[in-house]
Amino acid sequence: MDKLKELSIDAHTVWKQAGKPKCGPVYEAERISHANYKLAVNRKRDASQTAFTNDLHESLLRKDMASLWKSWRYKFGNNKPAGVVDGLRNPNHIANKFADVFEAASKPNNPIINAAAKLEFQNRLMNYESISGPAPFTVYEVEKCTGMLKHGKAPGIDGLSTEHIVYCHPIIIVQLTCLFNSMLKLGYVPDEFGTGVIIPLIKNATGDVSCTDNYRGITLSPILSKLFELCMLLRFSDFFTVI
Repeated sequence: MDKLKELSIDAHTVWKQAGKPKCGPVYEAERISHANYKLAVNRKRDASQTAFTNDLHESLLRKDMASLWKSWRYKFGNNKPAGVVDGLRNPNHIANKFADVFEAASKPNNPIINAAAKLEFQNRLMNYESISGPAPFTVYEVEKCTGMLKHGKAPGIDGLSTEHIVYCHPIIIVQLTCLFNSMLKLGYVPDEFGTGVIIPLIKNATGDVSCTDNYRGITLSPILSKLFELCMLLRFSDFFTVI
């Protein structure tokens, strides 16, 4: 799996450097390597499910309840972080360790290139001239984006979830439309919109759960910031370029 992923990434990099052609040997190499990796992922997932089902079936035939529930807990049990992570036991020390790991993962790979890109952006921003501001969001657009929010997700740091918006009084759509239009007009986004809670999740349940390398972080963002992002994408997606 690791080898196929590496080949897929390398082929994709070559394809990008070649100008993202839509045909030819470079395009075919990128397409085939990506397809091989996706196929291997699907086969691995199916094999894992089949092996789990067979283990349950064999345990039932042998009336081995210990093995049955062991397999069940392995598949559906709660994958909680270990009590010891990188040799640390104090919860505060463990939290700080995860914070350092996730902070390092979000830093630029190349500080020089990052500084040059930041300078280029600042120069373009200084020379940017807008003839007229964008049209304000409509209640219809905000309501449409509200319907695109996913249900059953964990709330952000403010304790609000999709259900709070969907099931409250419809006047909230009007109020949010006014808020988003004010942000659009002033060019200002509240700092709280960028505040999230990072949750460490185990990558491989069969691996070393006491090592930070076996964890990935997911961020629980405020639901209002997600809704604002959907409105921005609905309105301005044509101006964004995927690199």
